[in-house]
Amino acid sequence: MENDWKSKTGSLLFWRQEGKSMSVIRDIDKGKGEIIRVEISEFKGNKYLNLRVWYTDSEGEYKPTQKGIAIPVGLYSEVKDAILAAENLLS
Repeated sequence: MENDWKSKTGSLLFWRQEGKSMSVIRDIDKGKGEIIRVEISEFKGNKYLNLRVWYTDSEGEYKPTQKGIAIPVGLYSEVKDAILAAENLLS
């Protein structure tokens, strides 16, 4: 079974395959045919917040790269607090 990677920016995608599931929260345009995809996924019963760079292939479909991070849901609040602290420093 092939993955359903055909979602374009701004659309919602949900798929399941071999114990994995994913729901896209947002695609952020990075430029040059790349996006940063924010998604919630589940793998082997564990939930993650994924932030990953995707590129546009020769057929115009998005494909995932290895550039990214899968944050266990249990660490979400701590990571969110760190991002908010960084935002305060950048303002």
